[in-house]
Amino acid sequence: MRRWGITLAVAGVLMLVAGAVLRFVVVPSQQMLPADTNDSVSYTGTLTTLDVAALTRGSQDAVVQLPVTVARTLKVLDTSGDNALVSDTATMESAQGTVPSSLARTQYLYTVDRVTMEAVANYTDNSGVTDAKGLVVGFPIGTEKKSYTGWLAETGTTGTIKYVREGQLKGLTVYQFRGTSTQALPAPPSGAPAALPKSQLPGLAQAIGLPAAMQQQLAQALGALPDPIPLTYGLTQADSYSVEPDTGVIVDMTRNTRITVGLAGLPLQPIPVMTLGLNYEPASVTAMADKADNARTDMMLYGTWLPIGLGVAGLAFLAVGIVMLRRQPEPTSSEHDEHRVEVTTG
Repeated sequence: MRRWGITLAVAGVLMLVAGAVLRFVVVPSQQMLPADTNDSVSYTGTLTTLDVAALTRGSQDAVVQLPVTVARTLKVLDTSGDNALVSDTATMESAQGTVPSSLARTQYLYTVDRVTMEAVANYTDNSGVTDAKGLVVGFPIGTEKKSYTGWLAETGTTGTIKYVREGQLKGLTVYQFRGTSTQALPAPPSGAPAALPKSQLPGLAQAIGLPAAMQQQLAQALGALPDPIPLTYGLTQADSYSVEPDTGVIVDMTRNTRITVGLAGLPLQPIPVMTLGLNYEPASVTAMADKADNARTDMMLYGTWLPIGLGVAGLAFLAVGIVMLRRQPEPTSSEHDEHRVEVTTG
């Protein structure tokens, strides 16, 4: 009996220790961006852009509108402890035309903290890593109801991503965020001119549908402008995210980007030369919801239910073992005989 008591007590202690290690050591160490991450999502949307080459030829039909699809892949290339090297690649295509080369394929490399998902100093020898700040490829594991700093790759600057509200999507509780930022572009977009000959300005104004009053202002100002006219470019980006907070998985996302051009020296409203609206395809929303749900299930199983189960079983085994150890052993037959002899001789 005593031997069984010791066995049960030891088993109970081991279960308690295993539950604590699982809950406070193993699970937290696994709640980070996996080293084998290779996630793909698809967007659909519309690209409206100014065909500079057509404008140069004098065409009045220089605005092109294309339905587009974007395939984006986030892949972990390397890890070092809590840090990871991540590739963010996007490819844009259209079945009805050719998209600008600057949008056809983009790739950025970032080094990030695998839990906070914020950019960290480049720990690799790869010189192509972007020196970024804030969130670059996703939201933290354990996303909170607060504002975050996000990275704008096109301008090399940061913006604020504000918490909006809590909602429901695909049966999941999600936090909704929104970020809007307007920044000057450090250089003209690929294929866009840094300056425009005076002779092309009326055609540009007409091609983009500039209001008659603004066209008249331009005509009056042409004489005082240099030839060619220097151009300045700006970018406005508005993103919205639906994030499963426990895992940081972005279940749904929309992005609206607008590039404008201004005429240096003229206080005119910037002219839109490109707009791009994108949103997750329904299949990607479903896939990301499943990814988040599966990850939450694993987190609950290994971080809550298994530790609780091991704790309860461990306490039960320990209690039974202690009771068995404290129970007095029954006298053996020889002890009974000796007792009878002593009584008789007395």
